[in-house]
Amino acid sequence: MRRSCAPSMLKVRELEKRRKIDKLFEKDEHRNDEVTTSSLNEESWGTSRNRGSQFEGQTVKENKDTFHTKIIFNVVWREMTKKKHKTWDGDGLLEVQLNTPRAVLKDSTGKYMGTNTKFEIDNLQEGYQMVVGGKEIELLEQITDSNQYFALKKQYAENRWNSEEQLQSKEATKKLKISPLYQSPYNVKNGVELNNETNQRNNAAEGSILTDTGKLSFNVVWREKTTKKNKIWNGDGVFDIHTDVKRGVLKDERGQEIGVVENVNLSDAVVGSILVVEDKEIEILDMVTNNKPQKLNVAKSNAPKPREKRALTKTNGFILPSPPENYLSELNPAFLPIHAVEVSYRLAQLLRPHQKDGIAFLYKCVMGFHNPKYRGCILADDMGLGKTLQCLTLAHTLLKEGPYGGERVLHRILVATPSSLTRNWEKEVNKWLKCERMYAFVAGGKHKLCSYSKQQHVPFVITSYEFLLANVSEFQCLQFDMLICDEGHRLKNESTKIVAALRELDIPRRIIITGTPVQNDLREFYSLAEFVNPGIFGNYQEFHLHFERPLQQSQSPEASIEVKNLAAERTRELMQISETFVLRRLQEVNGQYLPRKYEYICFVQPSELQQFLLQKALHLYTQRKETILKDLTPFQIITVLKKICNHPSLVARTKTPNLLTRTLERSLPDCTEMGPFDSSKLELVQHFLIASAIQNGEKCVLVSNHTKTLNMLQGLCDFLNIKCLRLDGSTSLGERNDNVEKFNSDSDDSLVFLLSAKAGGVGLNLIGASRLILFDNDWNPATDAQAISRIWRDGQTRDVHIYRLVTAGCIEEKIFQRQTAKISLGDCAIQNITQNNEDVMKFTAEDLSNLFCLQEDYSLCQTHENLNCNCNGDGENLTLEAQTNNRNINALMNWKHYKAPFDTNFLEDACLENASDNLMYIFCTQTE
Repeated sequence: MRRSCAPSMLKVRELEKRRKIDKLFEKDEHRNDEVTTSSLNEESWGTSRNRGSQFEGQTVKENKDTFHTKIIFNVVWREMTKKKHKTWDGDGLLEVQLNTPRAVLKDSTGKYMGTNTKFEIDNLQEGYQMVVGGKEIELLEQITDSNQYFALKKQYAENRWNSEEQLQSKEATKKLKISPLYQSPYNVKNGVELNNETNQRNNAAEGSILTDTGKLSFNVVWREKTTKKNKIWNGDGVFDIHTDVKRGVLKDERGQEIGVVENVNLSDAVVGSILVVEDKEIEILDMVTNNKPQKLNVAKSNAPKPREKRALTKTNGFILPSPPENYLSELNPAFLPIHAVEVSYRLAQLLRPHQKDGIAFLYKCVMGFHNPKYRGCILADDMGLGKTLQCLTLAHTLLKEGPYGGERVLHRILVATPSSLTRNWEKEVNKWLKCERMYAFVAGGKHKLCSYSKQQHVPFVITSYEFLLANVSEFQCLQFDMLICDEGHRLKNESTKIVAALRELDIPRRIIITGTPVQNDLREFYSLAEFVNPGIFGNYQEFHLHFERPLQQSQSPEASIEVKNLAAERTRELMQISETFVLRRLQEVNGQYLPRKYEYICFVQPSELQQFLLQKALHLYTQRKETILKDLTPFQIITVLKKICNHPSLVARTKTPNLLTRTLERSLPDCTEMGPFDSSKLELVQHFLIASAIQNGEKCVLVSNHTKTLNMLQGLCDFLNIKCLRLDGSTSLGERNDNVEKFNSDSDDSLVFLLSAKAGGVGLNLIGASRLILFDNDWNPATDAQAISRIWRDGQTRDVHIYRLVTAGCIEEKIFQRQTAKISLGDCAIQNITQNNEDVMKFTAEDLSNLFCLQEDYSLCQTHENLNCNCNGDGENLTLEAQTNNRNINALMNWKHYKAPFDTNFLEDACLENASDNLMYIFCTQTE
């Protein structure tokens, strides 16, 4: 039988093993350091004094050849796993030999972990993931400074020597059981050299750690006891040992007691040891102490400082506003010291100026700096300005620290979003916060909320409004510190179930993200404001009488001077309150980062068949009481008129035809005789696609609010042999993402993307296209605005052209005018353009309700006539006098107006040179 080694023999073998590892580790360093092997003999390992003299005698000389043949990366690593939600196990260092490709992975103590020789050197860059020695790693950043590299190697050597010293002084450790806690890597890392004599060191440790309270505190990580092979920690905590009664108490990061253990052996409380507390396992990280060590000599150290702190000190990082003094007693009742809250340097360097302003605004709102009673806000930035990034940066900052004593403000955040955007939010969290070790849990589908109990260290919970409404009781069991509602205009009706469900969660800080805070009337704005800051405007009756009614009355051109003055006063008051919790910026603030944008409003004359059908449909509607069409509703006639404007053939394709459509079908020619020429808009699109897609090879997006219209446009693309992709309400989420990625890829030969305005107007990025046509208009301008903004956003490299097609003289032009009025109403509440009430688009009630009248003279543009514009239609800029005298739609006065016949060069630039036959007017504007 083989005998086991005596303990003394084990000790000798352990020292011999470490000596061999040190020699391997220091091969490269011997070429650069003036250190002899004799100075590293076993006799010099006994005391810290000898080690200190060794390092003082070393003069590290940078060897440039090392960094010509080797590159080094900071990395994170984990064991290979098939889990869906993976976490990193630790930090490390990857040394790559360039002459003979070979990568060596070492952990944070310099211990060898594995080697890889099969990799491409060109792929080694920040964010690249690879496998080394059975470990998955991700490259964080390259170390280019040799001093930093050798300082890290020196730190690793000190950590190993510490372990050997603890092994040799085991007897001394038993006599003074708390001394190993004092010899933590933290002290070595920060260059603290202990006193020469062992007894003095022990006395200093004893005096600094033992306190009059008889309690020792340790920072720990904890998890539930499990038999799984790959275990993960659930969270951070503090483990207090009461030395007088040998009782240990485990508390989580909120200070709540989660476990107690009796008869604690102090010799077991060593850094790195794993203890059991009731049904939980803990690992001791380091000891918490407020007392300074006695008589410690601070020695110079080459150990690198933390990366983020060094960068912030160097660049005076992005510091958020300090609390206001007038509310300090309410905001900080414990009178904790004021702490400067700083945004992570890694995130701060990615932010644009308007995004930094937005983060500072959000911070002041959720912290109650404007008023401690209200801690919510509405981020109403235009599409493409980075609203998601601003919210994530704010959340990350407050998850790390706060202004009062440095204590963090947030622990868990709920993100509610439409179901189609949950994965987008998860991607955004991984994109911006993955390097900060923060992840998200998506609740919905297969991922039930009960699974989150095993991942409560994950700070972000993302869910859809539908899933939250169905499982509101489960969400109530979790305590959230902040709520983020994406596409928050869904909460515009305060009586809906989802609003009630969100209020039941009782989350103190609420942020609404929306690009369209007002879509129909100011009541919607009141509902959003009441949700984020309950009571800020009183009840709705008070808001209506004090704000909404005066503003609505002033929109009429017949409004008296007294009504206008009252509206101006109430507008200023409304703006003064709204500015404390609403932030609205337009895309122009991002214009310097984007290419030029050209917008065209194209008014086309209806074809002869369209004019005939429009007149007949309106005649049947006006005479309905005397015919069998007496039950015909205004909604039905509006639907039919819009179909005729798109193409007469759509009238015959109705699934549930009524008497009106059946009557109109008898007037239609045979389907084989109809074509694009029967619709002025479709004919324009045909000539446009030939010029832009076929001749110039430009990608284009065609947008419509109706599925049958998309079918018609797809048929036109097939007729022209143009390959197209499509996204509408029937497109699955996976197919949706695939189509978008294909279209944005340069290798894909699809030149047209067919997009449903309602199904695809949110969360899409179609920067592969440089031209977009909005084929028809929706009553809600926000729907069209969302769809139009799909191509003019970050990542676009070419000039963008956007076309809005309007059939003149009929219901489509009335819809366009109504849209303009809605945009004006929203801007009154958000952008304060009512400082000059005469510059707001206004329509009388008669103008808005007169939808069923056709224009007799199609050579005139009714919208241009409403402008009272005296221009010649040649695109010349308008005079200031003409703008001042205007009383109607002055928002379009800054656009250039063109009428037929058009300049040839202008049409060629717009790819409309062959589509001018039916064009009456074109309004054009350019954004630099």
